[in-house]
Amino acid sequence: MGEPADMGRRIARAAARASLALLAAVTVLGFLGAVYWAFDLLSHFRLHWGLAAVVGGALAAGLRLRRWVAVAALCLVANLFALRPVLLTEVPGGGPPAVSVLLANVLRRNDDFAAVARWVQAHAPDVVALVEPDARWLAALAPVMERHTHRVLVPRGDNFGLALYSRHPLRGARRTETAGVPAIEAIIELPSGPVPVLLVHPPPPGGAALSAARDAAIDAIAAWAVEQDVALVLGDLNATPWSAAFGPLRAAGLRSVGAGRGLTGTWPAALGRLGLPIDHVLAKGPFTVVDFAVDPPIGSDHRPVRVTLGRAR
Repeated sequence: MGEPADMGRRIARAAARASLALLAAVTVLGFLGAVYWAFDLLSHFRLHWGLAAVVGGALAAGLRLRRWVAVAALCLVANLFALRPVLLTEVPGGGPPAVSVLLANVLRRNDDFAAVARWVQAHAPDVVALVEPDARWLAALAPVMERHTHRVLVPRGDNFGLALYSRHPLRGARRTETAGVPAIEAIIELPSGPVPVLLVHPPPPGGAALSAARDAAIDAIAAWAVEQDVALVLGDLNATPWSAAFGPLRAAGLRSVGAGRGLTGTWPAALGRLGLPIDHVLAKGPFTVVDFAVDPPIGSDHRPVRVTLGRAR
């Protein structure tokens, strides 16, 4: 009986070493996202690599692989360090409400219009921003959007439709592009003062060309934000806050309003809070966060975002 047990233990130890070596590799390569597009894909899973490090470290300890316990610990520290943009609060909380925003990637092929309508009715926001709506979506939601009389609608038959609805006037509202990607730009005339807003949906980084297009769109968003003293950027950016792709947005002064407020995964919806936070409300200027939530799924493969912002005095 001893020989099979020894064989099983040797196999378990070899598997643990190989798994932790792979974890170390993806952890390190994730820091090189600015060098190669595929490495940036690895960076999006920092939370998952961190959880894997905890499990792998526990298994290595049980198998008395002391050096590999140290490797797991280093992987955990490295991934937690990379996650600091969401672990640390970047936008203060509190203050009187200035604007409430709902953001949802509705998923063009989704036909659960009623779920989205109920969500909008339940929260009665100032601004509703939709990603991926086509003509069907706009027609189905028309009744619930009657009070949002100021709007810019860009329905499309692909995944790059956009819709921006507001109860407040939209000055200079227009359809535009960011590096060839459809966008909506406007200035929301809030009672607390005007706020430039940009609604965007860069392409997903599913290959070298699409990654380059995503990065070019993010660079264009950052260039727009640099020109603003106060701004909001809304959309499915197909980038996590800790990825290299997100760097230009932080450099432009944009801050994720979900930072420091727990696990805020939005995609895929099936993973719940453990999903990737790629649907963003980004703020620049004297904003506070009065309320923030990633709500339960409403038929899409993305969970929707709900936020109320204040303006610091």
